[in-house]
Amino acid sequence: MGTLDTKALTVRERSLDNPFWLPAHEGYALVPRPGATPRVDIPISETGAVDGTVRLKRTGEGIPGIPLRLVDQDGDTVAKADSAYGGFFAFDRLRYGSYTLRLGDTDTWKLVEPVELAIDHNAPVASRQTVEVHRVERDSE
Repeated sequence: MGTLDTKALTVRERSLDNPFWLPAHEGYALVPRPGATPRVDIPISETGAVDGTVRLKRTGEGIPGIPLRLVDQDGDTVAKADSAYGGFFAFDRLRYGSYTLRLGDTDTWKLVEPVELAIDHNAPVASRQTVEVHRVERDSE
């Protein structure tokens, strides 16, 4: 008996009609049979987005250059970004679920408190999130 000739099957994301759709899985394996045309149904997931502003707790001023992490319910970092002009940040093409906004690697800033949020079919965009930070006080040496 011969070995099975497995073929890799993936979806080109740019071929999907909506830029907020993603394949549910990264890839599939298919074993084609001679003389048969396989029918393959591939699940597609809708995605959402999160945006907001990083603000200085004391003044409310938007702060650029703050590293952020978006963490899923399992504690895995699913996306990273730095705040831009005026403290604005955005994460897009996120699978539906519950997330926590946390600070990325920084010794200069401290998060006042993590921001909990969720995106789903009824609310695919968690907009205008506010992440408050304050500068870490350094002891003089």
